[in-house]
Amino acid sequence: MWAWLRRLFGRTAPVVPDHIELRINAPPPPHGADMHQTEVPSARGNLRGPLPAWPVAPPRTEPAPKIERRRVAFVIDVETTGFAPNDRIVALAAIRLIGLEMPPDGHYYLVFYLRKDNHPEAEAIHGWDDWTLRFQGLFATTAVELHRIFSAAALLICHNAEFDIAMLQSEFHTAGLPPLATKVSCTMLAARGRWPGQRASLDACLARIGQPRAGQRHGAFEDAFLTMNLYRFYHGAAQPYRLHTYPAPTNYRAPPPRPAGKLPRRVRKTWRPNSQ
Repeated sequence: MWAWLRRLFGRTAPVVPDHIELRINAPPPPHGADMHQTEVPSARGNLRGPLPAWPVAPPRTEPAPKIERRRVAFVIDVETTGFAPNDRIVALAAIRLIGLEMPPDGHYYLVFYLRKDNHPEAEAIHGWDDWTLRFQGLFATTAVELHRIFSAAALLICHNAEFDIAMLQSEFHTAGLPPLATKVSCTMLAARGRWPGQRASLDACLARIGQPRAGQRHGAFEDAFLTMNLYRFYHGAAQPYRLHTYPAPTNYRAPPPRPAGKLPRRVRKTWRPNSQ
């Protein structure tokens, strides 16, 4: 296809750069903080290319919608304490896309304490244990700025958006914020249309396009990154991005040694605007 485009337009097909340093934004400062005095540390991962093209050709059952080159979207994944409506978000990743390209910065990976213990099945999936989460920050400290960032985007992209966006809207509601009105795209629903009768889980979709995950655990950043590649595949991107290492949450706080036996009672955390 790219050879045909080169003959038609006389241009070289875009490729993933040889090396990109991926910078993960620090947590947004609390609403009202002095932005000029806020340092922004970064967690770094190695993004390398050029990579071979997709192992399988993108499906051509229907024309992919045209993607505006400068349109800003966020690919979002959340990990939660469980799967019920009253469960909470323990980790959130948001990868920024401009058109179909991933810039080296503007991405978020955060972990939270939500005053609720994990369901054992949920903890087995994402790996964030209750003791570690007790020492993380509250979602409320970043809610206003995350809401602003996602509201300003043209599109939010998730795999199983019905679940992820519902959990995100619930956290914003708890923080006293209005629902997000940003347009949403679900790569799982798209998979059901492209591969009728086949499994539409993220792992099943990734296996079809030759992009397996690194391990058994589902980290929010890895899932968002893989969903981003799946979305780009749907829209005819020439080749995937690949990270050799995944970053840690930028707001992570190392916990003290876990005590033996039953965990002590939780200490209630409070947050006020303009406070850390």
